[in-house]
Amino acid sequence: MNDHPAQPSEELQIPDLTRRARTRRLLVAAVVVVAAGLALAYALRPKSEPPLYRFDPVQLRTIVQLIETTGSVEVRSRVEVPAPVAARLTSIAVRVRQEVKEGQLLATLDERSAEFALRSAEVSAEAAGGRVAQARTALASAQQSVARTRRLHEKGLASEQELLSATTALDQARAALEGAQADKKLAGEGVASARLQRSLRQIVAPVAGVVKLRTAPYPVP
Repeated sequence: MNDHPAQPSEELQIPDLTRRARTRRLLVAAVVVVAAGLALAYALRPKSEPPLYRFDPVQLRTIVQLIETTGSVEVRSRVEVPAPVAARLTSIAVRVRQEVKEGQLLATLDERSAEFALRSAEVSAEAAGGRVAQARTALASAQQSVARTRRLHEKGLASEQELLSATTALDQARAALEGAQADKKLAGEGVASARLQRSLRQIVAPVAGVVKLRTAPYPVP
């Protein structure tokens, strides 16, 4: 028999490493699954839609709308402006599509012949005026002669024939004055006609409008 007391067992205890590693792997897998679920849930979350309408306070504004198109413009009326007299065209004062006012100068014709005719008419009118002045002087002298001869005839100092001659001269002086006055009037009308002919050398716009077409048989300055 062994009289020594029994000694406790001192066997070596080795932890179960395999179980711990398995637990750790399960935890990691669980974390990965949870993270993936969270990511999927975030990706599939309902997105907020933009509002269909926008509300602004009512304000008074100017709306500008630009429309580009092509078309044609039809004029209401068309006025042709021919040359009033036959003459050489010397200048054109307007351009195509230019706006003009009533009475504005459009073109000019050769004025040399008209200027010559006007000067001749003015000279004739001046000469007619001189003849009227001479006729008035002659009429005044004839009137004085008749008055003097009548006084002498009343005194018996002038014969009947002398009185008749003085009266005849007075009638002739009156007729000469009337003729001179008629010539002066005719010469004045000639001056007016010559001035009109000169004015016709300037072609003006009869109405306000836009120059549509400018024609000339040859280039002009």
